[in-house]
Amino acid sequence: MTVESTAKKERRVWPLHPLLFAAFPILTLFNANLGEIAPVEVLRPLLIMLAAAILLWGLFTMLLRNADRAALLCSFILLLFFLYGHVRVMLLQSSWQALADCGQDHAFLLRPWFGVLLLGAVLILRIRRNLRALSGLLNVVGATLVILPLFGIGKVLLLPRIIPPAPPPEVIAVTTKAKVQPEDLPNIYYVILDGYARQDTLQRIFKYDNTPFLTDLEERGFFVARHSRTNYSQTDLSLPSALNMTYFDGGNPLSVPVLMGFLEDNDVFRELRRYGYRIISFDTEYHMHLKSADRFIAFPEEKAPARSAFDDLLISLTPLAALPLPEEEPAEKSEMNPYERHRQRIDFQLANLPRVAGGSGPTFVFAHILCPHPPFVLGNSLEEDPNRPYDIRDGSFYQTVGGSLEEYLTGYPRQVDRLNDRLIEVVDRLLKKAKRPTVIILQSDHGSGAYTNWAKPQQTDFQERMRNLLAIYTPGTPIPELYDGITPVNIFRVLFNHYLHADYPILPDKSYFSTTGRPNHFIDVTEKVK
Repeated sequence: MTVESTAKKERRVWPLHPLLFAAFPILTLFNANLGEIAPVEVLRPLLIMLAAAILLWGLFTMLLRNADRAALLCSFILLLFFLYGHVRVMLLQSSWQALADCGQDHAFLLRPWFGVLLLGAVLILRIRRNLRALSGLLNVVGATLVILPLFGIGKVLLLPRIIPPAPPPEVIAVTTKAKVQPEDLPNIYYVILDGYARQDTLQRIFKYDNTPFLTDLEERGFFVARHSRTNYSQTDLSLPSALNMTYFDGGNPLSVPVLMGFLEDNDVFRELRRYGYRIISFDTEYHMHLKSADRFIAFPEEKAPARSAFDDLLISLTPLAALPLPEEEPAEKSEMNPYERHRQRIDFQLANLPRVAGGSGPTFVFAHILCPHPPFVLGNSLEEDPNRPYDIRDGSFYQTVGGSLEEYLTGYPRQVDRLNDRLIEVVDRLLKKAKRPTVIILQSDHGSGAYTNWAKPQQTDFQERMRNLLAIYTPGTPIPELYDGITPVNIFRVLFNHYLHADYPILPDKSYFSTTGRPNHFIDVTEKVK
């Protein structure tokens, strides 16, 4: 009787691990990209993978007449399927060129992958022992792998947004020396040119001389900070820091919701609204846009693409990345082509910048333009764009989705050249149209990323990443308080002291590198990047 009872209990251990192993890579990827991926984008690939796991498991069960063996084979295939991209990334990031070349070549990498698949399948089919105990163990492992990202996702999506702590009093203290006349308050255009490198970086790494562009700006009255540096290596840190005129405490958690809280509710906006400023913000493809503005200018609606950005990111981690993209229309004619939409977004921001300010009061305009940051669409014809999943990440991530260092080194300066022409047009239109004093800030959040390794900071060129563009136009002549080595944390301190008669202390100009995986782990690179 006891033996029969034990046997019945063993039969109740259903091998659910194929479903768990199908779900955990998707949930883990979503957890790693919270803030950049809408939850609804995850639902479709999750349901597809769960349905595929069920069908595969059912098919193997019919063929093998053993549910546990079928489940083990199914889980093995799923793990191998998602492991492909991680192995490829390791090869691409290898310092040994031969291994990096292997990672670039899908055809080469897939041969041993199919060999491992066949060998594993043969070994599983030859197992003669009872697999029920192993199924129970794999259920536990799979459940653990699913719970870990779910915990991170739930903590961010279900808990209320964390309100950032108030900066220290000595950082925000401000006194008004004299009343500011409304007509003396300038319109301020704060234009973030994502990933725009400093002149010496462009010359050293890309063999590109940016002197003509900088000279054009200076002839129009701009102050160009020839030794400018960014405070942080990532947009998520750099923009909130600049708009709050302060540094982050590395001891406090800096998740995307916390940083978005800093960005949306920032000290610069609070100060400007005290003086009657209207805040205008442009939509951006990146999640760091300011919907808390008084007017938010969204990019014109587009039809939903057949595949989301999350779909493409997930595909890039599997052998499906080796398949050619579907050719529904020529890329240069398709509004659905993500590279074309990216170019259109840049055009939309640049074309509309001179049109938005107006009215009787002062205006602050914020535009975060994802350029000359990859993808490189301004200097390339669209048919030359790589036939790979669309991705807007920089640094070593650029190579994980099929890009190469050679493409970066040629595409980046070409994009800078085209962008420069457009920026001069925008500046001329802004100055010609100005009906009140105008301040224009052209600033990059960080430098370029050809030699930025997010997995191995010790292999990163800190000078390239941290040396950024900064050019500021002020009415009349450049204000004397601006200095050559100014960093973003002090830009609005200087401007507010001058135009609002404030008394903000100037902070030490520091530069900190941190990786996307460990944003709190700051490496002080100030002396290395001056």
